[in-house]
Amino acid sequence: METYIVEFNPEEQKGVFAVSLVNQPAIEEVGVYLSKEEEVLQLKEIEKGLLMSPVLIPDKKILRLSEDGTPFNIVFPKETIELAQRHFHINGYQSQSTEEHDYNLKLSDVTIVESWIKEFEQDKSNAYGYDLPIGTWFAIMKIDNEEIKTKIKSGEIKGFSIDGAFKLNNYKMTKENKFMNALKELFSIEKVELSEVETTPTAEIVKLAVDAPDGKYVGEDGTTLVLV
Repeated sequence: METYIVEFNPEEQKGVFAVSLVNQPAIEEVGVYLSKEEEVLQLKEIEKGLLMSPVLIPDKKILRLSEDGTPFNIVFPKETIELAQRHFHINGYQSQSTEEHDYNLKLSDVTIVESWIKEFEQDKSNAYGYDLPIGTWFAIMKIDNEEIKTKIKSGEIKGFSIDGAFKLNNYKMTKENKFMNALKELFSIEKVELSEVETTPTAEIVKLAVDAPDGKYVGEDGTTLVLV
């Protein structure tokens, strides 16, 4: 299945223009509802009627379907998430939430009151039970809409999903593809083929910023690289 990287250029795309409340978040992470009545308050400054949830998780594969029904994955790099979060606030989209991405169900009395990008392993999101990677976008939504509160408590609404406009790059993102590209750049060759032979000591040690299985890799010009 093909995987594509999501890109965002504020001069060309709109980015995230709403955070929708949904039953099945595409990122597969549910929110935490904070209510004094239910005694699940975890931070002193949290007041009644808040929904806290991840918005986007870096490099997490999100399943999508093309117009002809072909499945594919998209991933949001940390840089794209950070830029999208920043412009979401710059453009004042905090109160543009919908329910299940239905623009006819634009919600009143629902507002994003806080959001942040996780920068360190010890982040306040840990206090809510989340252990997500650095670069995750979190948000807290103030819910004064009684109908939405009821749906959250019943489990009909479980978390966030974005409404946005982005660009997908046009190449397949796989470890093999990234590794082959790195080898081409390193040795300036057109093609690299994998060779199932025993590894031997190398004359020169180099570092690649990609992961690949241990073994010997031989280029068309005879250049050999051994990973250990």
